[in-house]
Amino acid sequence: MAIILLVDNDPLQAFQRKSILERRFQEVERVGDAAEALCLVEQPYFAGKLGLVISGLSMPGIGGPELWPSCMRACPKFGAGAGSSSERLATTTPDLCAS
Repeated sequence: MAIILLVDNDPLQAFQRKSILERRFQEVERVGDAAEALCLVEQPYFAGKLGLVISGLSMPGIGGPELWPSCMRACPKFGAGAGSSSERLATTTPDLCAS
């Protein structure tokens, strides 16, 4: 099963989102900022199981739009293929849509 990485600096919203995601997915990891997310994505074991990154658009420091290229550099499977970022995301997460 793939890991979902939730990047959210608001503890209450993160708790709610993680709870909702855990109803459907077994492995949801929450971090508070982009730096923590990148530390996890750079770990080979974690990157190998990573299926989806969910991030807010406006966070202190690096937000969603700036986090995506950093994730692609750290975990090349997210940058594979041509097309829009949503098409690339869909090709890297087939097991999340199964069942």
